[in-house]
Amino acid sequence: MMLLDAKIYGFGKWVDYEIDFSSESAVCIYGENESGKTTLHHFILFMLFGLPPKQRNFYRPKTSGKMGGRIRLDDTETGEFTIERFDEVKNGAAVCYTADGLEYGEDWLKERLKGMTAKTYQAIFSFSAMDLNQLRDMNEEDLGEVLLGIGLTGSTDIYAVEKKLDTRIGELFKPYGKKPAINRQLESLNELFTSLHNYKSAEGTYREKQEKVTRLQDKMANLQYERNQEKSVQISIEKQQHALPILHDYQQYMKQLREFPAEISFPEKGIERMERMKDNLLPLQSELTVLNENEKKYSKRKAAIRNELEAIPIQQQAEDIIQKKQHYIQIQNELDKNETALLKLDAQINSIIHQLDIQLKEDELNKLSFPFHIEKTWNQIKSEKDQLELEKDQLNQEHYKLKHQRMYVLNEMNELEDGLLSANHEKEMQDKVNEHRENELLNKLRSEADLKRKIWEKEKAKKVQISVTIFTGSMITAVLAAFAAVFMDQNWLFGLGAVLLIAGIAQWIMEKRSTASIEKMLSVEYSGSGGLELSSKERGEIEEVLALNHKKKNELTSLEEQLKSVDIQLIQWKEKEKLLTNKERRTHSLIEEQQETYPFLRSVELSFWPELFHNMKQLLRLIQEKKESKQVYKELSSQLESYLVRVKGFFQERKWETENKTLEFQLKELETFLQNCQKHRAELEHYENILAENKEKQQEIRRKMSVYEIELTSLLKHADVSTEDEFYKKANQSAKKTETEEAVKKVSSQIKAIFPDETWEQFIDAHPEENTLRINLEQSQERIAAIEEEIEDCREKLAEVNADLLQMESSDSYSKTVHQFQMEQDHLRSLAKKWAVLKTAKEMLIETRKNYRDKYLTEVISNTSSYFQELTGNVYQAVYAPSGNRPFQVETTDHMRYAVNELSKGTIDQLYISLRLAVSELMSEKYRLPFIIDDGFIHFDAIRTKRMIKIIERISGAQQVILFTCKKEVSEASNSVRVIPLKNSVRII
Repeated sequence: MMLLDAKIYGFGKWVDYEIDFSSESAVCIYGENESGKTTLHHFILFMLFGLPPKQRNFYRPKTSGKMGGRIRLDDTETGEFTIERFDEVKNGAAVCYTADGLEYGEDWLKERLKGMTAKTYQAIFSFSAMDLNQLRDMNEEDLGEVLLGIGLTGSTDIYAVEKKLDTRIGELFKPYGKKPAINRQLESLNELFTSLHNYKSAEGTYREKQEKVTRLQDKMANLQYERNQEKSVQISIEKQQHALPILHDYQQYMKQLREFPAEISFPEKGIERMERMKDNLLPLQSELTVLNENEKKYSKRKAAIRNELEAIPIQQQAEDIIQKKQHYIQIQNELDKNETALLKLDAQINSIIHQLDIQLKEDELNKLSFPFHIEKTWNQIKSEKDQLELEKDQLNQEHYKLKHQRMYVLNEMNELEDGLLSANHEKEMQDKVNEHRENELLNKLRSEADLKRKIWEKEKAKKVQISVTIFTGSMITAVLAAFAAVFMDQNWLFGLGAVLLIAGIAQWIMEKRSTASIEKMLSVEYSGSGGLELSSKERGEIEEVLALNHKKKNELTSLEEQLKSVDIQLIQWKEKEKLLTNKERRTHSLIEEQQETYPFLRSVELSFWPELFHNMKQLLRLIQEKKESKQVYKELSSQLESYLVRVKGFFQERKWETENKTLEFQLKELETFLQNCQKHRAELEHYENILAENKEKQQEIRRKMSVYEIELTSLLKHADVSTEDEFYKKANQSAKKTETEEAVKKVSSQIKAIFPDETWEQFIDAHPEENTLRINLEQSQERIAAIEEEIEDCREKLAEVNADLLQMESSDSYSKTVHQFQMEQDHLRSLAKKWAVLKTAKEMLIETRKNYRDKYLTEVISNTSSYFQELTGNVYQAVYAPSGNRPFQVETTDHMRYAVNELSKGTIDQLYISLRLAVSELMSEKYRLPFIIDDGFIHFDAIRTKRMIKIIERISGAQQVILFTCKKEVSEASNSVRVIPLKNSVRII
């Protein structure tokens, strides 16, 4: 993913500012201190990942109401797309626009970034001088761990998290500590446990008294149960006394009920039903009498109308004639319309013939016909003719254009040939430039050789000193061994001395040879030709002239290719001209063929043939319509004449007067005749309907009366009587029995309310006496009084024992200690849980770091070694990550290893940057995000700055690199890096 350009509407000091990031190499954004470089860096992060509201408010511009902007990116998967963010729109959420015009939101952008967050991005793909300053303030002991964390994740966060976990774990618990929270809590619990043990020593006496309390409480519970049972008996006796009058009423009602028959057969609500049936039958009987009288009256009127209505056999014929009246009117109207249409068609035909002016008559047109394909043929001929004219014009224009283009190319070639350098002059200038470049290269090699020679002189002095020291030591040791052999009479010491002496001499000789070979290698002289030296201005002028001459040669070659292309196009134009001539001949033959078939076409231009065809088709259609209209007129006239003959025959056959009467008047007389007949039939039908309806009503009334009569018979039968008087007597007897049964039910419900469950039946069957109940009640009260005396005695004893226990428990130290012990135990569990969580988190962090290290660290350290070797000018050749007890180390070219805390601050900075570059290179294979450096090597000297810029140039070939710097020498260190200067510095607060 690559940043292409950005438009800042408002962000910090930047308002309505545009910047272009597109470049084939790295992009260097140069500006003095407080010129807004860091603000621009944060704007890029804001557009990619957004900011919380508080930070967005911090970057709100003072001179504009807008806060946000747009940035355009190029993604290998999606292509170009634009991110837009505004503080006031969607709470700062991103809106993305792709090249095909689609719109996406924040989730789509996160998918493109593959879940990358701002914090992770700054840890992997971005670093600044502030990171180096934090590194300089680090303890020497912790420096190796911090660098290892950077090699694993690209950030110091893993070290900070691990230290924070260690601190919090130490604050909670240490095996031999006293200040941690868990250690203090354990001491407190031990003290509370000792106190509880002392309190329990007096627990024996206390337990005996508690057992006595339990026995007394059990005895009291049993006595209270007996008292409650006896009270239940007392309440039952009192209820019986209260229910005794109700029992007497119950017995009286039951005696009356036994005097009635066991079963009285009488319908439910019999009296009401009998009265209701009588009320319903009376109006039905009255209505039936009225209907019988109406039936007689309507029958007489019907007979009178039937006598008045004479039988007319001609009625059907008259109706048939009247039914066809409308058809007659339609025929008359059609004849009028047809006659008008014929006149209109004649006028249209004559108008079209006159308008076309083709010298054809109507008879000739009747014989004329067109095949179905003639329209397509005429249109095709016209189209071909028009196309030929168009192609002819295009060929003429093309020929004119090609001729002028050829002349223009020839003139341009002549001008370029006149401005070219001669071959000798060009070769002479190229040789000068090459010679100048060789001299520059030789000077650079000499300076590097001098630098290596100086370094070697220092190393040589150290090596010679070490060699002499070893040689001297071996000689002294050999002499001492010889003296020891003489005095101690140990011959093997002579051998040891000889071996040490030979080893010292061999080491001294090998060191001499090694030093001589290196000096020989470094003594190689880079002899130059001592040729021509050019100033920068002279070299630039010569290169500019050569570049201009090369450009003219390329333009001349291009013009030669254009001339060849134009000549080929002229040949193609001639072929097109031949094809056009052949097409014209064929089209002309088609025109003559149509004119032979249709001679009237000779007087019409070809461009009007399609229009003529449509007019001719219309003319032929009108002539055909005229023929059809004449035929229709003839048929309608025949139908009208037939209808007139039938009406006249009908009147003559019936000897009705027809003289001086029009057809319309005759039809009106027939309609009047039919209306009179229809009126008599309607009256007859009306009375027939009334009589039928009267019969239906009589049947309905009889049907209703039969229902009531059946129900009346059923009531008498159900009451087992034959007359209405007997029915009413039995109704009175049934009502009295029902009242007595209701009284029994009422008294029973009162007894049930006093005696729940089934005990009320036992009470009724027992027939208790009032005296017996009174005696039983007195006995129950005496038993209750005796039980309460025993309960009071137990209560006094229990109070004495409780007083003793209360005295023993007067001090609440024991309960407080128990409560405090439980609380402290709960607090200890809470602290232990926190300690376990932190311990688990640290172990998971260590395990995760180990897995990550096994997977990625080897590749990261390998890349770090390459970058570190290049940055240090091959002074160091390898970097080694910690392993076991071995710390983070670096190795020089002479295989000397140094721990990180033994390196200088500048070397540590270079190692840190090498690690960041290596992590970014590894992660860029997945994420492909730009690498941003904000004054990351501000402490570098000129040589290391050039090396760093060289590395950035190489990295930018595979990953976009954006460098922010305030150093002029950094921006001028490379010609291939694109520099964007920031002007108008404003102090940012």
